[in-house]
Amino acid sequence: MRKFTLSYLVFLSALAGLSSTAVASDDVRMNSDDRVVVFGKFRLLKNGYETKLGDGIFGNVAALRLYRVDDQEEFTIKVGEGGEFSRRLAPGDYYIMNVSFKYRGETIRPDTNFMFNVSDGNSANYLGTLTLEAKFSSDYNGTKGSFDRFLVADECASVCERRLAELGLENADVTTSLPAWQTQVAINR
Repeated sequence: MRKFTLSYLVFLSALAGLSSTAVASDDVRMNSDDRVVVFGKFRLLKNGYETKLGDGIFGNVAALRLYRVDDQEEFTIKVGEGGEFSRRLAPGDYYIMNVSFKYRGETIRPDTNFMFNVSDGNSANYLGTLTLEAKFSSDYNGTKGSFDRFLVADECASVCERRLAELGLENADVTTSLPAWQTQVAINR
């Protein structure tokens, strides 16, 4: 019985590892002439340590919640293995409404005021690397947290060629559209 239990645990661990190796791409390989592949990376630093992102057993699920101004539609971009994300979006202005992730089983959703533009002149848009630095502590009253800062970095020179190849867009025209922090955002829902 003990060998069976151990074998079963090993099987489940291997299955979880295999399921988490896919790159998060909601619909990147679809043929759609009016859509642009938006891609980038999300990093989460908790108490100074980078959190492993992805769906695996030790991974942390994260997602970006977007709002398109033109037609007031909302989208979610799931963050995959290593924090990389991609999705086909129609050209237009988008707000990153929040970034969600798990902390000790609880979903945390810090709001953001980032805005970016998806241009229709290129087949791919690079959003950069978004880094959220947060501090968490736990005591008898529960979990306390603070979000210290969001950083946006342009790392296209070192990652774009590899990511475009992974997405099947080796010779794609790419533009960089780094999200910019807006001081005020008003959304009518």
